[in-house]
Amino acid sequence: MRVLEGGNREAPVCVDCHGSHAMVRFSNRPRAEVSYMCGTCHKAVYSTYRTSVHGAALEAGSSPDVPGCVECHGVHSVRGPRDSPYRNDSIAICGACHANEAMMDKYGISTEVFDTYLDDFHGRTVNLFRRQSDTAQSHKAVCFDCHGIHNIRRPSDALSTVYPTNLQHTCQQCHEDASIRFPSAWLSHYVPEWEHTPALVVVNSAYQILIPVVIGGFLAYIGLDVNRRWIDKRRKKQRMQALLEKELEDYDFGDEIAD
Repeated sequence: MRVLEGGNREAPVCVDCHGSHAMVRFSNRPRAEVSYMCGTCHKAVYSTYRTSVHGAALEAGSSPDVPGCVECHGVHSVRGPRDSPYRNDSIAICGACHANEAMMDKYGISTEVFDTYLDDFHGRTVNLFRRQSDTAQSHKAVCFDCHGIHNIRRPSDALSTVYPTNLQHTCQQCHEDASIRFPSAWLSHYVPEWEHTPALVVVNSAYQILIPVVIGGFLAYIGLDVNRRWIDKRRKKQRMQALLEKELEDYDFGDEIAD
């Protein structure tokens, strides 16, 4: 609608998507047909999407869960990268499927892919920006910065942007000086395990013990200090009161009355 109101008469209107006299319910259309319909205008994007892991599965009809255009961009409230919150929200769009254990179990895909992203520096930062504001954009990597947008492929595919031999170039999009060893310093989406990364397991375990002990020690120290200050203040007050009472007892009021 914004494009249409801007004067571009090629922007789609209702009949371009729904037809005119031969309207069919959206739910009755084959899912692949809906994305194909988007491709009548977005030809270059659709041709790329068809070769992706999602597009190929959708066209083959091998998965009822694979996302098409509308699952990522919406239907009547179509959003894209030009909309300010879309970048930050993209992690939730991907997570709608990749954090769904029941859905991922059917395809042998671990939900740790999404969980580990939210646990690392990139994910924590993006999610923080996302929760704080609809307009504040994070420049840290989101899912499509590493995996691609319409050209997402399996990590085992040699053409994938996260294939081991391509990963350095992918990292260099943000980390320009990333060397060949740079990607190996990242755990990817794996959880630290004793068999593969014993040092990280030890460090993680140490932090799980150290942080509560340190914070608990600080709280205990502050509590003891507050208690000691309160006791000292109370004792000082009691001593002053006792001293005053003693002075009053020793003071001879008779002389003042006589004067």
